[in-house]
Amino acid sequence: RSPPASPQGSGSGGAPPEATPAQQEAFVAARRMNTGLPRLGPVALQWPAKDGEEPTSVCVRGSWDGWARDIAMEPAPGGGFRLLMVLPPGPYEFKFIVDGDWRTSEDMETTDCVNKNNLVTANDMALAPFMPLALKDGGGAENSSALVVAGA
Repeated sequence: RSPPASPQGSGSGGAPPEATPAQQEAFVAARRMNTGLPRLGPVALQWPAKDGEEPTSVCVRGSWDGWARDIAMEPAPGGGFRLLMVLPPGPYEFKFIVDGDWRTSEDMETTDCVNKNNLVTANDMALAPFMPLALKDGGGAENSSALVVAGA
């Protein structure tokens, strides 16, 4: 696995600098030392405010829990709705439910199937030495629940 580029930008608005060989070695060593600890990835979802449309409720439902339940999104300052979830690494399909209507966001990647679900991928950047009970037994995208972080 290649280490990520530095999270700090170059100051010129371009791509961040590549990791040095020493940073790459340190990344690999840290990952090796943390083997066995669960990893999760943040997934930020947003239903933006649109001209003339301000829904009263927006939820999401997706493959992270087998499409089992609606998760309410929170109104965002300035309009629209948002939600930050922490999920086991992997790809997920989902839909927005806007005032009861199932919809996809045109601003996000979609599947090629007839249903046109939105797609999102959780990375493995967050180390979770304490694993919420909802995620302990499954660990995978197919049979675990999302950990929802409020106020994100």
